[in-house]
Order: sequence, then structure tokens, then C-alpha cells
Amino acid sequence: MNKIKSILTGRYGVDQLNIVLLVIALIIIIAAFFTDREDYIILCSLFLGTYLYRACSKQHIVRYKENAFFMKLLKPIIKPVYIKFGRIKDKEHQYCHCPFCNQTISVKRQKGKVTIACPICKAEFKK
Repeated sequence: MNKIKSILTGRYGVDQLNIVLLVIALIIIIAAFFTDREDYIILCSLFLGTYLYRACSKQHIVRYKENAFFMKLLKPIIKPVYIKFGRIKDKEHQYCHCPFCNQTISVKRQKGKVTIACPICKAEFKK
């Protein structure tokens, strides 16, 4: 156990890009299982090899830059999902858009019609 621990000391480990590589490899394995295509196995081994190379690498700065670039590419896709789930979990506020400037406004939940004043354009509207 100590020998394995000493071998893995100083390695980069797992980050978001590695997780995505592993998930893609698993999806390809499942697709290969149902389609009986051997080229899927080769493709899967490329993804798993990249995963292992990145996880066992001692070049932390290079792997960090790769992951940062990946997250920068993924941010436009992930950010709206996080915002939507955050709004679903928020039970105290209601979110609406100002019809004049299209700004998203957070308002405490209340029963009935509420007059809302937009903090950006100062327009008032009922919701």
C-alpha cells in the first residue's frame, strides 16, 4: 500500500476535464456493447489513455491550463443551467424580467399582484 502511495505522490489527479473524458469513454463502451463495432473500443481506449495520462501526470501547471481552457469553453453551456437550478431551489424569491430593459429582477414571493420597481431603469410594472 505504501508503495502505491509513494508512486502516486505528486501526480495531478482528477479534474473536470478528466471526469468528462471518463464519462465519454463509458458512453462509448456502452455504445460498443450494443452495436458490436470494434472501432468504438479503439476510440474508447484513446479517451481512457488520455484520462490516465492526465491523472498520472506530474506537470501540474500544464494540466491546470488545459482544464482552465476546457472550463472556459464549457462555461456558456454550464452557467445557464446553474442559474436555472439556483432559481428553482430558491423558495423565498420570484424572478421576473423588466419589460422595458429586460433586466432579471429578484422579488420576495408574495400572494397576489405586486408592483415592482426596476432598479436599473426605475420603471414600475405589475407582476
